[in-house]
Amino acid sequence: MVAAVWTKAHKVYDSMETAVRSIMKQPQPIKRGDFMTLSPLKKVKTKPELVFLFVNAEQADRILGLVSFKGAKPLTYYPISNVCSSITNALVNERPEINFSKHGREWANWSPNEIIIALPFKDFEAAVENIPNSGFGTAKTIEPLSLKELKQKTGREEI
Repeated sequence: MVAAVWTKAHKVYDSMETAVRSIMKQPQPIKRGDFMTLSPLKKVKTKPELVFLFVNAEQADRILGLVSFKGAKPLTYYPISNVCSSITNALVNERPEINFSKHGREWANWSPNEIIIALPFKDFEAAVENIPNSGFGTAKTIEPLSLKELKQKTGREEI
């Protein structure tokens, strides 16, 4: 069923065979409960498993930089991923998932500038904790001397 939707409706695969091969390589959903709650973080009464953020490119860079401050595996991007698979991938892999969601933008009228980040809650907590110490947060950064020298030699502020 999923392969048919992705092939015939979404037209992201050239054939059912390609769709099935691709889908079989993706993390498979695991049952964790009987329902899912979507809510603003301010209103959550229990510790969530996943935080789902709609951000622009600069915010995505900062959030993922904060998550990675104390070490992280490189992120991967799968262009045929949808919003549902971002949830599954982040939960199953226990790693942040980034999604540009072409179909979400088209069908839900999201801004073309919005990116989706699905973060396991532990990574969200780490990002918040890292804000004061990371250059992706509020820590004062120091420009490398060689970059300063290059700016002086060229007379350009932007390199």
